[in-house]
Amino acid sequence: MRPWHYGVAFGALLAVLLGAMGWVSWTAVRLDRAQVDAAEKSAFEENVRLALWRMETVATPILIRESARPYFVYSSFYPAERAYNRMFQELPHQDVLVPSPLLKEPTPQVLLHFQIGPDGTMTSPEAAEGPMRTLAVRAYDNEASLDQASARLAQLRGKLNRARLLAELPAVPESPVLVDPAVVADAASSTELRSPVATLALPAANALPAAANAPRQPMRQQAAAQQSLQIAQQVEREQQDRSEYEYNVRNVQRFEGQQRVNPRLNAPLDSSWRSSPEGKKTATPDVVKTKPATAPPVRPVVEGMMTALWVDGALVLARCVRVNGGEYVQGCWLNWPEIKVDLLRRVGDLLADADLAPATGGAGERGARLLAGLPVRLIAAQPVFPARSSLSPVQYSLAVAGCGALLALVAVGALLLGAVSLGERRGAFVSAVTHELRTPLTTFRMYSEMLVEGMVTDEEKRKRYLQTLCAEGNRLSHLVENVLSFARLERGRYRGHREVLTARTVFERVRERLAQRAGQAGMTLVVEDNAESLDVAFGADMGAVEQVLFNLVDNAAKYAARAADKRIELRALAGGGTVRLRVRDHGPGVEADELRRLFRPFHKSAKHAAESAPGVGLGLALSRRLARQMGGDLVVCPEIHDGACFELRLPLTRLHERLANGNAGR
Repeated sequence: MRPWHYGVAFGALLAVLLGAMGWVSWTAVRLDRAQVDAAEKSAFEENVRLALWRMETVATPILIRESARPYFVYSSFYPAERAYNRMFQELPHQDVLVPSPLLKEPTPQVLLHFQIGPDGTMTSPEAAEGPMRTLAVRAYDNEASLDQASARLAQLRGKLNRARLLAELPAVPESPVLVDPAVVADAASSTELRSPVATLALPAANALPAAANAPRQPMRQQAAAQQSLQIAQQVEREQQDRSEYEYNVRNVQRFEGQQRVNPRLNAPLDSSWRSSPEGKKTATPDVVKTKPATAPPVRPVVEGMMTALWVDGALVLARCVRVNGGEYVQGCWLNWPEIKVDLLRRVGDLLADADLAPATGGAGERGARLLAGLPVRLIAAQPVFPARSSLSPVQYSLAVAGCGALLALVAVGALLLGAVSLGERRGAFVSAVTHELRTPLTTFRMYSEMLVEGMVTDEEKRKRYLQTLCAEGNRLSHLVENVLSFARLERGRYRGHREVLTARTVFERVRERLAQRAGQAGMTLVVEDNAESLDVAFGADMGAVEQVLFNLVDNAAKYAARAADKRIELRALAGGGTVRLRVRDHGPGVEADELRRLFRPFHKSAKHAAESAPGVGLGLALSRRLARQMGGDLVVCPEIHDGACFELRLPLTRLHERLANGNAGR
């Protein structure tokens, strides 16, 4: 496979892996966001549920209180069933009027109580009229309240319509006629009311449930209505027990009075029981049954369920009441603005932007948040929570996993690139070494055969051939030495002998070998003498320094052999805590595009080696590694543009470093 094949395969695998990681991350983030949204929505719905419960605790008592009111309190004054003077003598009950509690005690959340009779006349216990108004003003001194109630009554008359109310209220069944009207005829005459709801015989003991024909309502509203109905029925049962007890006592007293007036009266007696208000039954004298021929039929009172309605923007509680065949509408006008403020105040800590709106029962209100007792729906938009500034645990885990995966991919890519590059370098090295070995081996073979066979008889040619063989041998030896040194460095087995040297000592030891190599290329080695820099001591491996300098001079001899100026300059410079051994030629220099790969090992291919100077591209790479192994470096001199110039920089010893710093301070 070619190198680009590896790149394409790695790119395809990388794309698949990144796509899978992206899809998994997106799915995980989406699920995490959905979970957070569900938790926020659940918390919001819990606040809504708690807010509805709080508002129900305010609205339900109002509904229960109004539902429990007796039907006869909707008159400003009504006659008492029994009354006594200070001598404990019974007074004619028709002459005793009792003020309605609605007149004496105004209800906070109610603007006005009203009653609409069978003839459509609307009255209010708070807005007494005629003689009752005079009595109310005289007894309670609330003329201002009566005027305000009268104004509200006039306003309410323009809003309410009896026929419309009856159509919207639950139907109330016709009350049945009592089985024996003659028995309760006298009680009916004694408890008859002189009011718009007159001709009461008994309390609603036999009343049928008013919710039987009521329309279907939400479950919470049905529960509240059922609770209200139970309370109203309990009140009715207590009133029934009290009325039955008073009725029996009154009949016994009348029978005893008749016996005192006419002792000869001896009518048939019945054995009966009377019930005390506490529910205990005690034996009573037999009561004479008299059946007047003119006793009218009596029907019990049937009270419907109190229902909340919106009528022309007004919130009213209304119910239907049947009294002796007459159908009345009773109820109250609620102070909705005040109730609304109170309800919203109680849920302000749960729903800051909540609002209440009338519920008319339209199709658009399906699933709305409705109150059970009042036709009101809660309007509350789910708040927009601010974006989280920190990462969630899932996002943090995905970020860490993604970074780890990317690092792994980068490492794999770098490893693959290094492996491919190493393979290419090895291939280039093999081809270059093959090319480099072929030339000297060919020369060796040809010259040696000529010398062995005696084909060269001239001593001068023989000597020249022998010198050529010696040069090619040195060349092969230098090539093998570089390869072996580089292999030792690659395996970490290089062990140099570090010693204290000076530039003068180094130049004296390598001058002859370097001059010989320069002379083979027809060039001259020039060593510049500078007493101050030549005597500066530094620590290095002499063998490594010699090998680096020879590689630099060998490159100069290869690439600058055709230059007009055939000098190879070798000089030493000191400064900045280092000694710089500089090798310079006056040839074509180093091209700019070659600088970035100049120190790469085996960067020459066979074609490049054949077209350029001989070599395998290992000398500079080996020289830089040897320099860095000694604590220094090998660089190209940036300020030299005429030819090629390389500097071997080595650190000074501690003593000379202190001396150099002291001289610089002076």
